[in-house]
Amino acid sequence: MATPLQENREVRVYTALGDNALLFSSMSGSERLSTLYNYRLELISEDYQINLDDLLGTDITVELQLPPSDYIPQGSYRYFHGIVADCAHVGGSDEYAHYEFSIRPWFWLLTRTADCRIFQDMTVPDIIKQVFQDSGFTDFEDSLTGTYEPWWYCVQYRETDYNFLSRLMEQEGIYFYFKHEQGKHKLVLSDSYSAHGAYTYYDSVPYYPVVEGQMRERDYLHQWQLQKKLQPGKYAARDFNFETPKAKLLAQLKMPGKHAEAEYEVFDYPGEYPGSTGVPVARTGDVVVRHRIEELAAQHETISGGGNARGLCAGYLFDLTGCERQDQNREYLIVESQCAFSQDIYRSGSDSSFEFFGSISAMQSQQQYRAPRVTPKPMVQGPQTAIVVGPSGEEIWTDKYGRVKLQFHWDRYGESNENSSCWVRVSQVWAGQGWGSIHIPRIGHEVIVEFLEGDPDRPIITGRVYNGDNGVPYGLPANQTRSGIKSRSSKGGSAANYNEIRLEDKKDSEKIYVHAERDKDVLVENDSRERIYGHRHQIIGWEKIEGKGGDQKEEVKQDKHIKVHRHQTEHVGGDMQILIGGVDGDGNQDIVVKKDKKELIENDSHLHVEGKYLEEVDKNKNVQVGGDHVLKVSGSSAHVAGADHLIKGKNILVEGSAICLKVGGNSVTIDPSGVTIVGTLVKVNSGPASPVISKASRLSPTSPEDAKEAEPVEPALANDS
Repeated sequence: MATPLQENREVRVYTALGDNALLFSSMSGSERLSTLYNYRLELISEDYQINLDDLLGTDITVELQLPPSDYIPQGSYRYFHGIVADCAHVGGSDEYAHYEFSIRPWFWLLTRTADCRIFQDMTVPDIIKQVFQDSGFTDFEDSLTGTYEPWWYCVQYRETDYNFLSRLMEQEGIYFYFKHEQGKHKLVLSDSYSAHGAYTYYDSVPYYPVVEGQMRERDYLHQWQLQKKLQPGKYAARDFNFETPKAKLLAQLKMPGKHAEAEYEVFDYPGEYPGSTGVPVARTGDVVVRHRIEELAAQHETISGGGNARGLCAGYLFDLTGCERQDQNREYLIVESQCAFSQDIYRSGSDSSFEFFGSISAMQSQQQYRAPRVTPKPMVQGPQTAIVVGPSGEEIWTDKYGRVKLQFHWDRYGESNENSSCWVRVSQVWAGQGWGSIHIPRIGHEVIVEFLEGDPDRPIITGRVYNGDNGVPYGLPANQTRSGIKSRSSKGGSAANYNEIRLEDKKDSEKIYVHAERDKDVLVENDSRERIYGHRHQIIGWEKIEGKGGDQKEEVKQDKHIKVHRHQTEHVGGDMQILIGGVDGDGNQDIVVKKDKKELIENDSHLHVEGKYLEEVDKNKNVQVGGDHVLKVSGSSAHVAGADHLIKGKNILVEGSAICLKVGGNSVTIDPSGVTIVGTLVKVNSGPASPVISKASRLSPTSPEDAKEAEPVEPALANDS
């Protein structure tokens, strides 16, 4: 038997094995907008030993001849191209081995790879092109006309590249179809009518009813069905922008009413408005809602048709003519095309017979098509952890909202720097208007991340954990009763540089410890109360080999009251100065000592009273002067004694303008004129001696007791253990 050839056949197939190694038998399959086509192909060969691995993943082209007519010239073809996704040897007959193949587009290869990846500040078309190029594919055509907002943060999470791109396109209102040529096919990115055109020779296709035995001038459609479905007439979506939390980001749109019950509305939250700043905005919400209402409207009216027209392909336009229903004779966009055709077995001496049937689903070409959102978005099933990152050389990296950047464990492309993620919000204990708590995770910290509604595009930090690199501040389990907050000075702080508030709850060793690495400021806007049942120790200042320092400054705007139930000891190593008054006015000093007062001045004592000096001693007053005693009175001086008045000295000098000694009516007056003696009886060198003054009055003054030197107890240092 001669080797069968396919040159003169209506259908020919081209594979990696070369011409005529495999011959066409039959094919069926479908193409749809935004769907991966799948054609099942049956081929035959005289070779029963074909190595299927030589075909798997290789290009394959099926060439279908278009029927010649007054409208279609001889030698016109429709091509089906793809890669062999699977192949099988399914037996055979006496003459031929039978093989089955599945033909898929190159885009299908992206269902064979899955990844976790972060895209930032990119539009969806840019993301699509990036993924295509990273996968080595360039056979695509950008026919998009819309304007697309950059996505501040977009995550591919544990999903195939195909799933990732499909859901992004569905969300942004982008769809695709394929153009087939000899030896290749091209993916066309579309979002409007302008991305489509008519297939060559099929810009107009007639409709003919089936009439037995009647020949037509060209291939045509003989089945036509119009179907309309009740769809919701309104769509609304809402989102939330944390930068403008009071803004009601509600977007609504109504489809022109075409039927009763068109007032039903679909509402969705979150609207997932894309935004270049990472937050939803109303403008992008309007676009999202428009896409969704167009998606619903595209399903309102569908057309089904069938016939032998070989050039009706998904993604192409055509005009219908000849339909009995006049409103159907118009232009359509083919949403889906199906075909099945077969060619008889190659036998010598037999005539070739060929059968073809194709069906389509279409819609009015002027109705905007949007692909249904059928591709699921992955959900993060629970919390994750991540590492806080930032620029090299920084210890803290945050923005005005206290957000930080993260390196996720699943992100193998991230470089653990400020570009590894978007800014991620951080949960705090309180978050009020200018008040609350704030603890910014630092670079290198491990944090717990959750995702709003499980959306990988919406991370939020809800906790922090220690790990092998960042250990706990207190050794465990030895210090299991300790809790607290311990910080680290930045930049360049070491383990010795920190602030800390620590609580020790060990029974009978309970303690609160506070450590300020540098300054401590306390502001109380009303009262401050403190009760200490034990002792209080306070040390102010520092002391090192090179010196010491540290002052205490205190200001009381009104009164200060101190009550000490026992003793008070003060030791001032240098000078002590006290000023009473002179702040808000004059001031007095009152000192009441309930018992003795002892004062020791080891050098001089100086007292200056600018007003009066009044002193009252209820009992004895003894003054003992080791040297001279000088009393100078600018005015008069009076000494009045209730008993005897004794003046004793080695020499006594009384000097004045006049001296008068007077007792009763008798007197002795000495003045510059002489000495005058007046008395009832004047005696000179006669009579008894001078009167005797009592012994007690002539005792020497009692020496005062020395004051005790202050010896304050040294206060204990704060124990940081």
